[in-house]
Amino acid sequence: MHNKYLIIIIVLSITIGIYCSYKIPQTKAEIKTDKEIIYITEKFFDSIVNKDLQDLERYATGEPLWKLKTLNSPELMTAEITKTEHQIIEKSPLWAKTQSMIEILGNDYDVGWYEVNLIKETQKTWKIYSVKETTPFCFNEASLKSVPIEQLESIFSQYLSDVIDGKDITKYLAGSVKKGKKSIVLPEKKEIEDIDIVPVRSNGSLVISQVSYELNNKPLQMIVYFYNTPEGWKITSIDEF
Repeated sequence: MHNKYLIIIIVLSITIGIYCSYKIPQTKAEIKTDKEIIYITEKFFDSIVNKDLQDLERYATGEPLWKLKTLNSPELMTAEITKTEHQIIEKSPLWAKTQSMIEILGNDYDVGWYEVNLIKETQKTWKIYSVKETTPFCFNEASLKSVPIEQLESIFSQYLSDVIDGKDITKYLAGSVKKGKKSIVLPEKKEIEDIDIVPVRSNGSLVISQVSYELNNKPLQMIVYFYNTPEGWKITSIDEF
């Protein structure tokens, strides 16, 4: 009798697991909506790098539009978008949120990750009303076995060495951490040893790693985001803890 109940429970568990993992196919209307949201998001960033503020009114409203329109044309970046990735993470009939990654090349290379909120105005046109730069995120997942750990350890070691020597660290950075030129705060006496990098997530281009090392015999840990740019691997975010 007990075996019979056990078999029933196992069958139910498998059935529920299959049901929960099953993804309901999108309707044609949902596919069309998704394409519209991604299109508006792409055109929004295109309008910024092309300095086309008039075109921007078609894709943005509220604070993003006001902030960009109050800038003089020379204050806006002159650049070309070389790579984009967008993913809709939340959606209702009149509201949506996307995650976007934008690579740009102008006088210098840079990359940014953004959380973009859209609203459907007058139930006809999607427009962006909020854009916030965020820490990097992975759109998909790749094997951690392919992460070039020794290369990342070498880059991080050189970065720390230049921080100690008071040198310019810009060449190691990209994204929001580059804009802030964030560096790790080190005491006057600096003896760094045993740098160790353990990747915890990767999509091939972005590697999120737990980094540990000893500073003056004191163990320290942090999460460091590395991104593989056309100029090589760079640090895009540092979360100390």
